[in-house]
Amino acid sequence: MTILRIAVLAGIFAGGAYYVHGHFHLGWGAALALGLILAAVLSLPFGIYPMSRLRKFFHGNDAAFGVFYPDSCILASFRDLAGAEHAKSELNEHGLSEEDVIAVSGNEVIRFAEGRLRNDGPIGALMTNFSRWIGTEASYTDDDLAAARQGAAFLAVHCSTEKQKNHAWTFIEPRHPLAAHYYSSAGVEHLVG
Repeated sequence: MTILRIAVLAGIFAGGAYYVHGHFHLGWGAALALGLILAAVLSLPFGIYPMSRLRKFFHGNDAAFGVFYPDSCILASFRDLAGAEHAKSELNEHGLSEEDVIAVSGNEVIRFAEGRLRNDGPIGALMTNFSRWIGTEASYTDDDLAAARQGAAFLAVHCSTEKQKNHAWTFIEPRHPLAAHYYSSAGVEHLVG
C-alpha cells in the first residue's frame, strides 16, 4: 500500500491529471503515478511463500531487483549435510552465533527457491532471466540449485563487514566447499568453485 500512496501523491504533486475541453489528459506526474501503480501491482506476491528456516534466516533481505541476492552473506555448498553442519559447528565454536550461521539440506534450498519463484511474480521472473542472460547472480543460483538436486547441502553466514567475512572464510575454506560466494553491496565475490 505504501507504494500506491506514494504513486498517488507523486501524481497529485508533480502535475497530475487535468481536464481540458471535454477531454481527460495525463500530465507527466500522473503518468509516473500510473507507472508506479502498475509496477506495484505486477510485483505483488502471486503465490504462497511459506515461512522457512532460510526465509527466517535472511529476514526478507534475500533479493535485489527480484533476483536472489543475500546481501552481506557467504553462501557455500558442500557435498552433503554433514559437511555443511560440520562447518557450521566450527563457526559457532569460533564466535559466530546461531542466528548468523545456518546449514540446510539441498531439498530445503529447492523448496525455498520454489517459494521465491511463486512469490516474485512476472517482474521477478523477468529480472532473474535478465540476470541469467548477462551471466550474473542468477547463474550462481542456477548452479546452486543444480547442486542441491544432486544432494548438496548449503551453509549461509551473515557477514556485514570484510573482517567478519575473512574470519568466517578462515573456517569454511579448510572444509573444502564445492562452491562459495560472498554477496556484498559491491557485488558477488567468487571464493571457490
